[in-house]
Amino acid sequence: MHEFKVMYNIGESTSPPIATSVALCNGFSAYRCRRNSRLVRGLVSPFALYEAAALCIWCIVPYTVLHMEPRVNTKLLHMGDKAEKGMRAMKLGTSEKEIRELFIRWKGMNFVRAAIVGTGALLSAVATLA
Repeated sequence: MHEFKVMYNIGESTSPPIATSVALCNGFSAYRCRRNSRLVRGLVSPFALYEAAALCIWCIVPYTVLHMEPRVNTKLLHMGDKAEKGMRAMKLGTSEKEIRELFIRWKGMNFVRAAIVGTGALLSAVATLA
C-alpha cells in the first residue's frame, strides 16, 4: 500500500503538467499545419491527426479524476493511510481478496489510460512522419 501511495503522489504531481504540455504542443502543431491541404495516405490531414492527439493526451486528466479517483484511487489511498498506522486488513474491514480486486481494477483502468496516451502518441507520430 505504501508503494501505491508513493506512485500515486508522483503521478498526481507530474502527470497533469506533462499531459497539458504535450497536448499544447500537439495543439500548436495542429495550428501550424491547419492550412496544409495534403492528406496522410489520402485519408486525413495532419491537422486532424494533431488535433486528435492533443485531445487524447489531455483526456487522461478528466479520465483519472472522474473515473479512477472515485472508483479505486480514493479507496486504495484510504486503506494505505490506515495500513501505515499499523492496522491490518482485518481491522480495515476489508479482506486481502478485496484489496487484490481493487488493484486488479486499478491495473485495468491504468491500462486504458496508457492506451489513450499511446493512441495520442501514435497519432502525433503519424502526423509528424507523414
